[in-house]
Amino acid sequence: MAFREPTNGNGVARKGRKKHLTIYNTDKYYNLTLSSAEIIKKRIPINILTKPDIDTYMATTSPIDMLTDDKQFIYDQNSLLDEDYIITMIKKGMDVYYRSRDPRKGHAGLVPDRILEAYANSNRGAVVFGMEAEPHRDYIANVEKAHEATRVIIDCTVVLPDITASDVVMSLAPLSTNVDEVQVDVVPLRENEIADFRKTYYYFSLADNLYMPYAKAKFDWFKQIKNPLSGWGMLINMFYRSEDDKKALEDLVKKDKS
Repeated sequence: MAFREPTNGNGVARKGRKKHLTIYNTDKYYNLTLSSAEIIKKRIPINILTKPDIDTYMATTSPIDMLTDDKQFIYDQNSLLDEDYIITMIKKGMDVYYRSRDPRKGHAGLVPDRILEAYANSNRGAVVFGMEAEPHRDYIANVEKAHEATRVIIDCTVVLPDITASDVVMSLAPLSTNVDEVQVDVVPLRENEIADFRKTYYYFSLADNLYMPYAKAKFDWFKQIKNPLSGWGMLINMFYRSEDDKKALEDLVKKDKS
């Protein structure tokens, strides 16, 4: 999916500027990455139950090994764990994803300054914000501050056709160039969640016992956010849940490029 640097006949990469996503997408980069939804599950949760194992890891792993380790950790804000512990992990160079949470309806949560200060001295991890349908001023300011300190990801969970592409674009517009990546997850539905108006977008999977979104429905939705998000420099990362789903999306991308 990613742009590959051209090579000469001997397979040696030619020197030259590599295409990438820029503000206003001047490189005309095709802005879609496909990732398995399993990557989220593989991140180690940081909570009271996992703390003893994480303590052991920090006590027995050298700083250099921590920096090169591919282990990823994820912390949900307001979990029953002292945030000083999270700051220690970040300062040690561990790959920590901090997911903001707020129980108030319509709020996605704010990341404390102390956490952002720790991230500012690290080159790993990211802050993951939920989406606010109507972004509050403090949320917009916090996203901007987080972007100055570290990588900012927006978690965009989609149910079709309830959440439209235009709704998402309008919600992201106030954040403009302060977001590095938007993770799009068009989620499967259970039997009690499906309705007649949704059946055009989903099919029933016997293997999963769930209603899975059609690849074409996901791709058509993506096409509507592609240009505005690319113009703001927001990478679009769409999750898939099977190799067939991934292949169907790759085929649609190939067709769209031709």
